[in-house]
Amino acid sequence: AKKENVRNVGSDHAAAPAIGQRRADGMAENMLRVLVVANMGVVQGLILPFAWTLNFPVSLLLGRLTPQQAATGFGAQLVWLVVSLLLARLVWRAGVRRYGAVGG
Repeated sequence: AKKENVRNVGSDHAAAPAIGQRRADGMAENMLRVLVVANMGVVQGLILPFAWTLNFPVSLLLGRLTPQQAATGFGAQLVWLVVSLLLARLVWRAGVRRYGAVGG
């Protein structure tokens, strides 16, 4: 009977790595989520226009920027202005092509 108990304990103990693996997978998944959120901050700060339209002018007015940072900020705003105008023009043309007037 004791041998069966030892075997049962061994088989129960063999299940422990699976539980530990699930924990490790969960931890890795949580770490990946943290990295994605951290990278989203980088994306929002460098690629999306929000930092350049709100944070940059406030930092400039508060005197927190060096001349090089101010020039970079003005350049980024200029790039976003051109991108926005081109996108608006493209959407406008697509809308005019699809527009159909009805009535007299």
